Amino acid sequence: MNLSEESRQKPSEELKTIRSQIADLKKREADREGRFQSLFNEMTEGFALHEVICDDWGEPCDYRFLEVNPAFERLTGLKRSNVIGKTIREVLPDIETHWIKTYGRVALSGRPARFDQYSAPLKRHYQVFAYRPAPGQFAVLFADITDRKKTEQRLENALVEAETRERQMTALLKASRAVREESSFADAARRIFEVCCEVTGATSGYLALLSEDGRENKVVFLESGGLPCDVDPRLPMPVRGLRAEAYTTGRVVYDNDFAGSAWMRFMPQGHVAVRNVMFAPMNLDGKTIGLLGLANKPNDFAEDDASVAGALAEIAVVALQRAYHEQALRESEERYRSLAENVPSILMRYDADLRVVYLGHAAEAITGIPSGNFIGKTNAEAGMPAHMSALWDGAVREVFHTGKSKDLEFDLPLEKGTRTFYLRLAPESGQGREVQSVLGIATDMTERKRAEEVIIRAKKEWELTFDTVPDLMAILDLNHRIVRVNKAMADRLGVSPQQCIGQRCYEAVHGMTCPPDPCPHTLTCRDGNEHQAEVHEPRLKGDFLVSTTPLYDEEGKLIGSIHVARDITERKKAEDRLKKSLKEKEVLLKEIHHRVKNNLQIIHSMLNLQLRYLKDEQAIALFKESQNRVFSMALIHEKLYQSDSLTTIDLPDYIGKIIANLFQSYGVSERVIKPKIDVENLSLDVNSIIPCALIINELVSNSLKYAFPAASASSEGGKGEIRIDLLRDLGGRFVLIVADNGVGLPESFEIHKSKSLGLQLVTVLVKQLNGTIEMGTGAGAEFKITFGPAREENSSNA
Repeated sequence: MNLSEESRQKPSEELKTIRSQIADLKKREADREGRFQSLFNEMTEGFALHEVICDDWGEPCDYRFLEVNPAFERLTGLKRSNVIGKTIREVLPDIETHWIKTYGRVALSGRPARFDQYSAPLKRHYQVFAYRPAPGQFAVLFADITDRKKTEQRLENALVEAETRERQMTALLKASRAVREESSFADAARRIFEVCCEVTGATSGYLALLSEDGRENKVVFLESGGLPCDVDPRLPMPVRGLRAEAYTTGRVVYDNDFAGSAWMRFMPQGHVAVRNVMFAPMNLDGKTIGLLGLANKPNDFAEDDASVAGALAEIAVVALQRAYHEQALRESEERYRSLAENVPSILMRYDADLRVVYLGHAAEAITGIPSGNFIGKTNAEAGMPAHMSALWDGAVREVFHTGKSKDLEFDLPLEKGTRTFYLRLAPESGQGREVQSVLGIATDMTERKRAEEVIIRAKKEWELTFDTVPDLMAILDLNHRIVRVNKAMADRLGVSPQQCIGQRCYEAVHGMTCPPDPCPHTLTCRDGNEHQAEVHEPRLKGDFLVSTTPLYDEEGKLIGSIHVARDITERKKAEDRLKKSLKEKEVLLKEIHHRVKNNLQIIHSMLNLQLRYLKDEQAIALFKESQNRVFSMALIHEKLYQSDSLTTIDLPDYIGKIIANLFQSYGVSERVIKPKIDVENLSLDVNSIIPCALIINELVSNSLKYAFPAASASSEGGKGEIRIDLLRDLGGRFVLIVADNGVGLPESFEIHKSKSLGLQLVTVLVKQLNGTIEMGTGAGAEFKITFGPAREENSSNA
């Protein structure tokens, strides 16, 4: 091979080598590119390549997406196809500007940046590393740390809550210790308040209890927190506003802008400045009884403060309850001590060795033996008789053994005589339910026993009386059942007293299925009053006056009645005979009145016949006056025999007819002289009516004859008037007034000196009525006759 061929072959081989190397490099580059692409696609961190966009002043104002990996899509929720070639403001219009500024500094300065940031539009937390791969560009590697951030926040919240709970538990322990250590509620409440201020940060406040009327707080103490306060804590603190809400709802309430609330206008002058307030109710048995008030926390009150304040308020309630219970216990102990020292019974206590460890003061007063002689000794050692000591000690042992009470009754010989005692021995148990001691109460029953004996004797006497009373007596319950009957009633029914018990009275006595009407026992059971009725009972062959008296038990409850039936058969027969006799006398009396009236009528007619033969005017006038008098007497007898009652008549009608007869007799028209009659329907007897009628007859006749001389029977339109009044005055006496408006009486006229037969008759009749007569002083004539007995003073007052 010549040189030229070698020269040509050598470059060709080198070229092959170079081509082979190039091919190898390409392959290696393709492998590397594949591995990079695989890494780019499979990496868990998000990756994005951007170019920064600056404004005219060279400041970053936006950036454009050049490339993103699949993890970017997964971590942001943005699709590659929706972001490549677009700016961040196009993709996320609400992007925060700090992202653009931070990435702009990296792209322009070349200094990488590493930071954690929250993206509000994406609502995610990211850990970001940004660097500059080329001028004007920046690449971002980022990871989603949202879950980690949430976990960190939860851990932080848990830590804060644990610290809060620790403070609250410490506060509750301190408050509980205060309740245990302080016997006074005010002192315990003050310490609880201080603990509450310590845990919540409040600097002032108070604790108050609700008044009995529920209208205001009664302050237990008031703490101003060192701020000036000139308000008297004794001033009333009305329940209103936020306080009222706490009382009403029973829940903790607070206001962090109390200074700006409408309730500030109610704050008294000189009150400590208040920025915020909290009221924790003290609830007991579903009712708010007070408030724990807090104020002036440097920052705002929160729900944690409300929670701990509410818990401390509950502890304050426990302190209050303890104070109440301790007070009640002290009062109970004082009452027990007072009872033990003043009770008339003998109180004693025995230990397990049957020794007396306590003996009340009454023992010495009753027995005359000093109490010191018994303390620490058994009954036998104290000198009690052997048989009594054995009985007593045996009973005490039985109580220790059985744990049940034991009762004894015994006679105890003393210097002043033998006394009867009732002893109650009761076990006193400890926490283990074992009997630790026995309490004895010995009551002197001597007087009671004597009283019981008296009662027994009285009961026997009552039973003897009950059975010897001739009246028919029974004790009935509210259901009409017979509880007891006396011998008289059982004998009348034809059975034994025992056979009556349990039967219904209306079945046993009346043979009926329901009580008769009227039934006094039914009425007594209904209203609790005594009742009485007359009952005719054919089965018992007689008439009875039945009376029932209510019967009550020891508690005042109506339980029945005492039913007494008195036999009035003979009395009823006597009454019937009397009624029959009275009826016969009434018939006879009516006949007498009728015959008297007829006789007077005959006299009247005879006078009328005689008038026809008289010519002398004076004689005619005397005959007419006699006729009118006879008419008045005849009319009353006519009224009496026509009346249902033989003692009373219709007075207005009777007097009206007398007046009408007089007007007719004297030929005077009522159009000329007008009669005015005002007569009450009084109850007057015949001995009063007849004199009254005759007096009216005489005085009216006198007026018709002399009071109106110008009047005549034919006159028309006269103004004459005659007034007749018969009534009863306030004192109960009868008043008869006869008056006219005529010419009147002479000034020197005196009725007692009158020679007129009619007026003399009036004087006599007034004396017959045991009355008085007065004459009026006005125009016309007026006669006032007063008669009859006056009412008794108690009757008039009624």
